Amino acid sequence: MKLSAVPDDIELCLHIDDDHRHMQYFGTDEDYPDSDDDEMNTVRVSIETDTETIGYMELYLLYEDRIDNIVMFADGIAGDVYRAMSTLEENGLLEPFDPDNDSVLDMLDSFSGVIVHLNYIAVRDDFRNKGIGGWLFRNLPKILSRNYGVKPRIISTTICPQSISWGKSEPSFLQPDENSPADEAMRILMEKLFVKNGYQRLNETEHFYVKPSSL
Repeated sequence: MKLSAVPDDIELCLHIDDDHRHMQYFGTDEDYPDSDDDEMNTVRVSIETDTETIGYMELYLLYEDRIDNIVMFADGIAGDVYRAMSTLEENGLLEPFDPDNDSVLDMLDSFSGVIVHLNYIAVRDDFRNKGIGGWLFRNLPKILSRNYGVKPRIISTTICPQSISWGKSEPSFLQPDENSPADEAMRILMEKLFVKNGYQRLNETEHFYVKPSSL
Protein backbone atom coordinates (compact mmCIF):
# COMPACT_ATOMS: atom_id res chain seq x y z
CA MET A 1 0.00 0.00 0.00
CA LYS A 2 1.44 3.38 -1.02
CA LEU A 3 -0.02 6.86 -0.48
CA SER A 4 1.49 9.90 -2.16
CA ALA A 5 1.68 11.92 1.08
CA VAL A 6 3.60 9.17 2.91
CA PRO A 7 7.43 9.34 2.75
CA ASP A 8 8.98 7.02 0.17
CA ASP A 9 10.93 5.09 2.79
CA ILE A 10 7.74 4.04 4.64
CA GLU A 11 5.78 1.10 3.27
CA LEU A 12 2.31 0.66 4.73
CA CYS A 13 0.68 -2.78 5.04
CA LEU A 14 -2.95 -3.76 5.46
CA HIS A 15 -3.84 -6.24 8.21
CA ILE A 16 -7.37 -7.62 8.64
CA ASP A 17 -8.58 -9.55 11.67
CA ASP A 18 -11.97 -10.57 13.06
CA ASP A 19 -13.62 -12.52 15.87
CA HIS A 20 -14.08 -15.69 13.81
CA ARG A 21 -10.35 -16.04 13.19
CA HIS A 22 -10.01 -16.83 16.89
CA MET A 23 -12.65 -19.58 16.86
CA GLN A 24 -12.23 -23.29 16.13
CA TYR A 25 -14.81 -24.78 13.77
CA PHE A 26 -15.30 -28.52 14.19
CA GLY A 27 -18.43 -29.09 12.10
CA THR A 28 -17.87 -30.09 8.47
CA ASP A 29 -20.93 -28.10 7.38
CA GLU A 30 -19.66 -24.79 8.78
CA ASP A 31 -17.88 -22.39 6.47
CA TYR A 32 -15.47 -19.56 7.23
CA PRO A 33 -15.84 -16.63 7.77
CA ASP A 34 -19.34 -17.24 9.11
CA SER A 35 -21.73 -20.11 9.61
CA ASP A 36 -25.41 -19.92 8.73
CA ASP A 37 -26.23 -19.29 12.40
CA ASP A 38 -23.93 -16.27 12.85
CA GLU A 39 -25.73 -12.96 13.19
CA MET A 40 -22.70 -10.68 13.40
CA ASN A 41 -18.92 -10.50 13.20
CA THR A 42 -16.50 -7.91 14.56
CA VAL A 43 -13.86 -6.90 12.00
CA ARG A 44 -10.62 -4.99 12.68
CA VAL A 45 -8.70 -3.32 9.86
CA SER A 46 -5.19 -2.01 10.62
CA ILE A 47 -2.72 0.04 8.58
CA GLU A 48 0.77 -0.89 9.73
CA THR A 49 4.40 0.03 9.20
CA ASP A 50 7.03 -2.68 9.71
CA THR A 51 6.70 -2.40 13.49
CA GLU A 52 3.64 -0.34 14.44
CA THR A 53 -0.05 0.22 13.80
CA ILE A 54 -0.69 3.79 12.62
CA GLY A 55 -4.29 3.53 11.33
CA TYR A 56 -7.21 1.48 12.61
CA MET A 57 -10.87 0.68 11.95
CA GLU A 58 -13.19 -1.52 14.01
CA LEU A 59 -16.64 -2.38 12.74
CA TYR A 60 -19.57 -4.71 13.18
CA LEU A 61 -21.04 -6.76 10.33
CA LEU A 62 -24.74 -7.27 11.05
CA TYR A 63 -26.22 -10.01 8.84
CA GLU A 64 -29.68 -8.49 8.59
CA ASP A 65 -31.20 -11.46 6.77
CA ARG A 66 -30.48 -13.57 9.92
CA ILE A 67 -31.75 -11.04 12.48
CA ASP A 68 -35.47 -10.76 13.22
CA ASN A 69 -35.22 -7.25 14.70
CA ILE A 70 -31.93 -5.49 14.03
CA VAL A 71 -32.65 -2.66 16.50
CA MET A 72 -33.33 -5.04 19.39
CA PHE A 73 -30.32 -7.12 18.41
CA ALA A 74 -28.12 -4.00 18.45
CA ASP A 75 -29.33 -3.22 21.97
CA GLY A 76 -27.21 -6.13 23.18
CA ILE A 77 -24.00 -4.85 21.52
CA ALA A 78 -23.39 -1.27 22.62
CA GLY A 79 -25.32 1.93 23.17
CA ASP A 80 -23.96 3.74 20.11
CA VAL A 81 -24.92 0.84 17.83
CA TYR A 82 -28.44 0.68 19.26
CA ARG A 83 -28.96 4.43 18.86
CA ALA A 84 -27.57 4.35 15.32
CA MET A 85 -29.81 1.44 14.28
CA SER A 86 -32.82 3.11 15.92
CA THR A 87 -32.14 6.31 13.96
CA LEU A 88 -31.73 4.38 10.71
CA GLU A 89 -35.07 2.64 11.34
CA GLU A 90 -36.82 5.92 12.19
CA ASN A 91 -35.66 7.28 8.82
CA GLY A 92 -36.90 4.23 6.91
CA LEU A 93 -33.41 2.98 6.05
CA LEU A 94 -33.82 -0.47 7.62
CA GLU A 95 -37.02 -1.32 5.79
CA PRO A 96 -36.84 -4.71 4.04
CA PHE A 97 -36.31 -4.85 0.30
CA ASP A 98 -39.53 -4.49 -1.75
CA PRO A 99 -39.12 -5.65 -5.38
CA ASP A 100 -42.27 -3.72 -6.38
CA ASN A 101 -40.86 -0.36 -5.28
CA ASP A 102 -37.10 -0.60 -5.78
CA SER A 103 -34.84 -0.35 -8.80
CA VAL A 104 -32.67 -3.10 -10.26
CA LEU A 105 -29.63 -1.50 -8.58
CA ASP A 106 -31.37 -1.64 -5.20
CA MET A 107 -32.28 -5.26 -5.88
CA LEU A 108 -28.67 -6.21 -6.53
CA ASP A 109 -27.57 -4.24 -3.47
CA SER A 110 -30.07 -6.03 -1.22
CA PHE A 111 -28.64 -9.49 -1.80
CA SER A 112 -25.78 -8.99 0.67
CA GLY A 113 -28.08 -8.69 3.67
CA VAL A 114 -25.38 -6.84 5.64
CA ILE A 115 -25.53 -3.62 7.64
CA VAL A 116 -22.14 -2.32 8.80
CA HIS A 117 -21.61 -0.11 11.84
CA LEU A 118 -18.23 1.58 12.03
CA ASN A 119 -17.35 1.62 15.71
CA TYR A 120 -13.85 3.15 15.70
CA ILE A 121 -11.61 4.89 13.19
CA ALA A 122 -8.26 6.37 14.16
CA VAL A 123 -5.07 7.58 12.53
CA ARG A 124 -2.01 8.26 14.67
CA ASP A 125 -1.25 11.99 15.05
CA ASP A 126 2.06 11.91 13.16
CA PHE A 127 0.40 10.19 10.17
CA ARG A 128 -2.66 12.44 9.85
CA ASN A 129 -3.33 14.55 6.74
CA LYS A 130 -1.66 11.93 4.55
CA GLY A 131 -4.84 10.39 3.12
CA ILE A 132 -4.94 7.29 5.35
CA GLY A 133 -8.41 7.87 6.83
CA GLY A 134 -9.86 8.65 3.40
CA TRP A 135 -8.21 5.53 1.93
CA LEU A 136 -9.84 3.38 4.63
CA PHE A 137 -13.27 4.89 3.96
CA ARG A 138 -13.01 4.57 0.18
CA ASN A 139 -11.75 1.00 0.25
CA LEU A 140 -13.88 -0.41 3.08
CA PRO A 141 -16.59 -1.90 0.79
CA LYS A 142 -13.87 -3.55 -1.34
CA ILE A 143 -12.08 -4.89 1.77
CA LEU A 144 -15.30 -6.45 3.07
CA SER A 145 -16.22 -7.86 -0.34
CA ARG A 146 -12.83 -9.51 -0.88
CA ASN A 147 -12.37 -10.85 2.65
CA TYR A 148 -15.93 -11.64 3.77
CA GLY A 149 -17.96 -12.03 0.60
CA VAL A 150 -20.38 -9.23 1.53
CA LYS A 151 -21.44 -6.00 -0.11
CA PRO A 152 -22.74 -3.65 2.59
CA ARG A 153 -26.18 -2.18 1.97
CA ILE A 154 -25.63 0.58 4.53
CA ILE A 155 -22.60 1.69 6.55
CA SER A 156 -23.39 3.74 9.66
CA THR A 157 -21.15 5.53 12.11
CA THR A 158 -21.39 8.01 14.97
CA ILE A 159 -19.40 11.04 16.04
CA CYS A 160 -17.89 9.70 19.24
CA PRO A 161 -14.56 11.31 20.20
CA GLN A 162 -12.12 9.01 21.97
CA SER A 163 -8.85 9.41 23.81
CA ILE A 164 -6.53 7.06 21.91
CA SER A 165 -3.46 5.24 23.26
CA TRP A 166 -1.19 3.86 20.54
CA GLY A 167 0.99 0.80 21.02
CA LYS A 168 2.62 -1.53 18.54
CA SER A 169 -0.66 -3.36 17.94
CA GLU A 170 -4.22 -2.02 17.72
CA PRO A 171 -4.87 1.12 19.82
CA SER A 172 -7.00 1.37 22.94
CA PHE A 173 -9.89 3.84 23.23
CA LEU A 174 -11.19 5.78 26.23
CA GLN A 175 -14.01 8.30 26.50
CA PRO A 176 -12.50 11.80 26.96
CA ASP A 177 -13.93 14.55 29.14
CA GLU A 178 -17.01 15.97 27.44
CA ASN A 179 -16.93 19.61 26.30
CA SER A 180 -13.14 19.75 26.51
CA PRO A 181 -11.24 21.53 23.69
CA ALA A 182 -9.87 18.17 22.53
CA ASP A 183 -13.37 16.68 22.50
CA GLU A 184 -14.77 19.52 20.38
CA ALA A 185 -11.80 19.49 17.99
CA MET A 186 -12.22 15.75 17.42
CA ARG A 187 -15.95 16.16 16.75
CA ILE A 188 -15.22 18.73 14.06
CA LEU A 189 -12.49 16.55 12.54
CA MET A 190 -14.72 13.45 12.47
CA GLU A 191 -17.64 15.28 10.88
CA LYS A 192 -15.39 16.66 8.13
CA LEU A 193 -13.98 13.18 7.48
CA PHE A 194 -17.46 11.61 7.26
CA VAL A 195 -18.88 14.28 4.95
CA LYS A 196 -15.80 14.32 2.72
CA ASN A 197 -16.26 10.60 2.14
CA GLY A 198 -19.92 10.76 1.18
CA TYR A 199 -21.63 10.15 4.54
CA GLN A 200 -24.88 11.95 5.33
CA ARG A 201 -25.94 13.16 8.76
CA LEU A 202 -29.21 11.68 9.99
CA ASN A 203 -31.38 14.70 10.87
CA GLU A 204 -29.78 16.65 13.76
CA THR A 205 -28.20 13.60 15.38
CA GLU A 206 -24.54 12.64 15.56
CA HIS A 207 -25.21 9.55 13.42
CA PHE A 208 -24.05 9.37 9.81
CA TYR A 209 -24.63 6.81 7.08
CA VAL A 210 -23.77 6.00 3.49
CA LYS A 211 -25.09 3.56 0.90
CA PRO A 212 -21.91 2.29 -0.81
CA SER A 213 -23.81 1.75 -4.06
CA SER A 214 -24.37 5.51 -4.27
CA LEU A 215 -20.68 6.45 -4.06
